[in-house]
Amino acid sequence: MKHTLITVLICLGLSFLVTSCFDSDDVGDSYTTFTGQKIADFLNEHRSEYSEFIYVLEKANAWPLMESYGKYTLFVPTNEAMHAYYLEKGDGVNPMDIDTLNAKDLRKLVFYHIIDGETNSDKAYTTFDFEEGAIPTKNMVGRYIIVHFPENAVSTAWIINDEANIVEANGEMINGVVHVIDHVIEGNNDLLPNLIKTNGEYGIYGEAIAATGLDKK
Repeated sequence: MKHTLITVLICLGLSFLVTSCFDSDDVGDSYTTFTGQKIADFLNEHRSEYSEFIYVLEKANAWPLMESYGKYTLFVPTNEAMHAYYLEKGDGVNPMDIDTLNAKDLRKLVFYHIIDGETNSDKAYTTFDFEEGAIPTKNMVGRYIIVHFPENAVSTAWIINDEANIVEANGEMINGVVHVIDHVIEGNNDLLPNLIKTNGEYGIYGEAIAATGLDKK
């Protein structure tokens, strides 16, 4: 009798445990699946969409960054964006051959699209971190990336450097965040007075700088 009672209690206990494990109400929002996907994994999974930029990453020896741990913010141009860039940089008839770029120009092209948050004791940026103006951390060529939010746009529809739209935002990986863009972003060699002069919000200040002749120094 005693053995029978113990057996019944064990069975009831096991039944309770199994029921609890498969009761979704007990899991709620506290359960998170951690996949461990890195930026390189994401790009490989979507290689058909981003193969051109992947090729440039590899050619510039920057691919290992995408495989390593860190806090990278990557703006990845689509293949269509890269092809448009080749045409823009071509001779008017033929597109530019990316293989003709030297190592320095290749790395500049790639690193303009990457912010290394960890090296700068900062974070990887989602669009929810953006504010009008410059992203606080410089990219890997030492330039600030400028973000602009169009009026009445959806929360992720930011414009990068007045030329690239984010078409897919906030791909969060264990080593950073990926934003897909529809245009290759580039730097310029404008000095601060020129940037002020061309920015409508600071037109009067730009005129004052020009009047003093400081814009020529």
